[in-house]
Amino acid sequence: MIRFIHCADAHLGRAIAAHGDMNSQFVEKMRQAAYISFENIIDKALEEEVDFVLISGDVYDHEKRSIKGEWFIKKQGERLQAKQIPLFIIHGNHDPLGNRSTNNTNLSDNNIHIFSSTVDAIPVETKSGERVYIYGFSYPKKAFYENPVHMYQRKEDEDAFHIAMLHGQEKMQEDHDPYAPFSVKELQEKGFDYWALGHIHKRQILSYHPPVVYPGNVQGSTRKELGEKGAYVVTISKANTELDFFATAPIQWERVEVSIQELDSYDNLLEQIEEVLTSFKTTPKMFLIDLYIHGSGILHDDLSDNVKQQELLSLLREEWFDSYDIWVDRISFNTAPAIDREVLKEQDHLLGDVVRTADQLKETLSLDEVINPLYQHSTLGNHLQTLSDEELLEIIEEAEVSLLTPLLKEVGKR
Repeated sequence: MIRFIHCADAHLGRAIAAHGDMNSQFVEKMRQAAYISFENIIDKALEEEVDFVLISGDVYDHEKRSIKGEWFIKKQGERLQAKQIPLFIIHGNHDPLGNRSTNNTNLSDNNIHIFSSTVDAIPVETKSGERVYIYGFSYPKKAFYENPVHMYQRKEDEDAFHIAMLHGQEKMQEDHDPYAPFSVKELQEKGFDYWALGHIHKRQILSYHPPVVYPGNVQGSTRKELGEKGAYVVTISKANTELDFFATAPIQWERVEVSIQELDSYDNLLEQIEEVLTSFKTTPKMFLIDLYIHGSGILHDDLSDNVKQQELLSLLREEWFDSYDIWVDRISFNTAPAIDREVLKEQDHLLGDVVRTADQLKETLSLDEVINPLYQHSTLGNHLQTLSDEELLEIIEEAEVSLLTPLLKEVGKR
């Protein structure tokens, strides 16, 4: 039996964007969050006395690593070395080897093993006498578009455990650059006991036989990277595999949704928001909240006022940040007057057309005709990210409200 920790995408050097009215303590924690999370992972490795630790790519956020980042990894490796726990690293698209070899990083030593630009198989013997081969390669350059699976050749040793590290994109994944693309079926056919993946920041188990695992990144850096972040403790025997996720990120992004339906005052709205935010008070970490206020009701007119929107945001920050380390990062408003969409949908006029068109777009989530010219633009295209289904749905709903609100006001004047 072997036990190890699998993490990926530390992105050391990437800070969470701070706001000018945050206190200095919170700003500093945002700047250090990835370092804190990774140090917590090493704490867990020492506590559990695992056999080794894997970092599956993007240790650093940039190819030009900072002195601080490399020194930090070196010191964490030394902590592991004191317990005879080796650290294995592959580099990904954010921190490729470039012109450096694995030997001029000042990190490669007897305990920290950095894979070269070709797939190597490093033999390991655990303290309990188990034989393990760890396979992997580092990106030679940032853009690596080749399917790398053919480079992984399993050693002919049936008594050993075979662990493969790979930083790349499974072909069904979205929202990331398609570096080192592969399919789950291709990995399953290689005969390895575990695939330790990196690159996708969302935690996912793509297969259990054998385990093909994205642990996600160690610290969410944007509002798209929601929920707990950390790593896996993996226990493998010849009979089965256990995957135990543990959270390490000191700052956590969460999306909170509150409906104004049936609310008749700001007091009611604030009580609804407070009820949801209260659930985060019991955890000793900081939270960044993406608040989404939606629904139809009598509060719509007030909440359409930009001044009132900013006043609400300021109030929530004052009430929740100083006392509970909960920062409302953004409020999105997608409210509507109190309307009956089903009634409008059956009517043969412009209001009905708007509702019916919105429903059709929600079913297909196809806005290609409108969005594609933006992605193809020579300048804008380089700065735009692919929209998720949730974001497309939000755009459609906001467009529907923007059209219905003035039309309903015009109807009311007649």
